[in-house]
Amino acid sequence: MNWFQRLFSKPENSPTEKAKKPVPAAVAGPPPAAGVTRPGLDSSGVADSRSGAEHHLREVQDKTNKLAEDFARGEVNRATFIHLYQHYQQQRQAIERMLEISPEQWRQAVSQGQSIAIRREHHAKALGFSIYENASGMPLTTLGQFDLDPALMVPMLSSYREATREIFGSRMRSTQIESGRWVCFVSGNTTTLIALYNTEPAARQLQLLEETHLFFERANKPRLQQTPISVEGLVFPHEVYLQ
Repeated sequence: MNWFQRLFSKPENSPTEKAKKPVPAAVAGPPPAAGVTRPGLDSSGVADSRSGAEHHLREVQDKTNKLAEDFARGEVNRATFIHLYQHYQQQRQAIERMLEISPEQWRQAVSQGQSIAIRREHHAKALGFSIYENASGMPLTTLGQFDLDPALMVPMLSSYREATREIFGSRMRSTQIESGRWVCFVSGNTTTLIALYNTEPAARQLQLLEETHLFFERANKPRLQQTPISVEGLVFPHEVYLQ
């Protein structure tokens, strides 16, 4: 009877019992560190980063080309041109270095909005204006913060008028004075404008300045022909550049 029971009973360590024991789950390894690509894995992320960097480099080159065109048209002054060109070249070199070292981190080399700040910083600002009568050579009025000594302005104005007689059709002249500031002369039919800027104005700014002063004379023509001229009745469009 004992052998009969042993024949139909299952031993404790039979293959069937071993098969029923749960198999422990495989332990997952630690995730790869950021910026590290495991051998054999898809490297499309690095390729996308490189493609984005190359696209940005083309944009920097386009901005550099536009800067040359802006300066040729007189839209920016020399200080703005130099600082923007330096900024674009530094940005380009920094991106190219990051592409060699760590392509996925190339955006760290990009300074967003810095070119706009450079344009604002080096854009010439009108500080003040002084308007002189051509007939008497006397000052008519002063606008803004025009802190130049009138005794200095008289010989400068005389030299300017002499130069305009020698250069036929010349109405505009500009020159640098102390502290990096610039003075600009615009000759009208009855008055001469002297403008004071904090730095060298762009050619386009000077063109607008000349147009503004000629517009001033056209708007005030009847009053400018009176003797003496009543300053209280005049309008001064120059003031919009002082705001």
